[in-house]
Amino acid sequence: MTCPLQNFNGAQIVEWGTWSWFSEPAILPVELKRELDQKFGSYPAEDHSKVGMAPPKYSGFHQRLLAAVAKKVEVVKWLLEKEPWDLFLVVFGECHPAGHYFWHFQDPDYVAHPESGGILRNALREVYVALDRAVGEILKEVDRHTTVLLVSGDGMGPNYSGSHILPALLERMGLFNQQKASGDDSTAVASSPRSRRDLLSTVRGMIPKRLRLAVSQAILPRSINERLSLHWKTAGMAWNRTRAFLIENANEGYIRINLKGREPEGIVEPGQEYNALCEDIYQTAQGLVNPANGLPAAHAVFKTDEIFPGPCRSHMPDIIINWNERAKVTTQLLVKKYGLMTTREPGHALPPYYTGNHRPNAFMAAIGPEVPRGMVIDGVHVLDIAPTILTHLGIDPPSYMDGKLVPELLGQQAPKAMADETARLA
Repeated sequence: MTCPLQNFNGAQIVEWGTWSWFSEPAILPVELKRELDQKFGSYPAEDHSKVGMAPPKYSGFHQRLLAAVAKKVEVVKWLLEKEPWDLFLVVFGECHPAGHYFWHFQDPDYVAHPESGGILRNALREVYVALDRAVGEILKEVDRHTTVLLVSGDGMGPNYSGSHILPALLERMGLFNQQKASGDDSTAVASSPRSRRDLLSTVRGMIPKRLRLAVSQAILPRSINERLSLHWKTAGMAWNRTRAFLIENANEGYIRINLKGREPEGIVEPGQEYNALCEDIYQTAQGLVNPANGLPAAHAVFKTDEIFPGPCRSHMPDIIINWNERAKVTTQLLVKKYGLMTTREPGHALPPYYTGNHRPNAFMAAIGPEVPRGMVIDGVHVLDIAPTILTHLGIDPPSYMDGKLVPELLGQQAPKAMADETARLA
């Protein structure tokens, strides 16, 4: 789930067997693509763009994910033997959609748990078992001189996201505005872009949703589907009266300021006005509660400028809300200053229909000639893994990497850079 590297001395297979895409599928070198297609064919499970607009047919999707794990193992074993390598990275993404779509079958406390899960009651566990088996098969292919890291970047839990209620909050705060219905001035709006959008929206609404989805998925390329989806999501926004808007996401709450000079029709001035607006939204989000139990709805709220000040900052939201799983938000949010916001449907009943959601818990297990057996290492962050791997391979980590080295994974023969880092941390 990444972009292909330029001038890379090796083989790259990106966006093949991933759940959601960051770029486009690419297999390099080209000869490898031909071999891969001939030997293994296509990846058997559909990606997010084919599932997220409607709930999957659970049983078939479950079987395709299991088949996908098995096929990926065969591809990995073939690649491991194909030519010499220094670093081999494989990502199994199948547990990601399994966690999103099968969580309610195995969690009896979840609001959407069916009385009888039938053959799917263990669907999530069966995907995990298949992945465990896959790791075992891969380990058989490497010798005792190979260092192996098994990494999970995050975890899963029940989906109690309140993101679907945030548009109502932004409207209540007077920050987000929809376009007024055309018709107040029949002579002026007849040829306006707004009236044409209204007409297109009306015509689109007359076509059954299932038919629209079937046509989109069967005929239109993914890139066009994405542009059309973005168009319809933003078609009703009155940008000249909108100071903040939601970046649609079923996991976290992403709020973006309509900033002048950054957004096409930005109205919020950079500097003092922007900072004051961020602070207002930040304080409001911290005060959100679920009125059903009085628990804080947000586990944490972040100003993006304070945690991601990198060169791609302008592509990101301005406020990030991590939802509190214990609050069990479904259809209501309450904040003292603005009152009660309510939606008709809970988050799991709206696209992309997730019953499972990301959680910030991760793990790493390691085995190798320099890794002490049985040691438990505390305080390691996911950002520490990349610089540690580079150091293991004799490459100095670039200065822009925030992570620190993990000495326990480098053994006694660690290079001087590791020793210097250890001394600095001490």
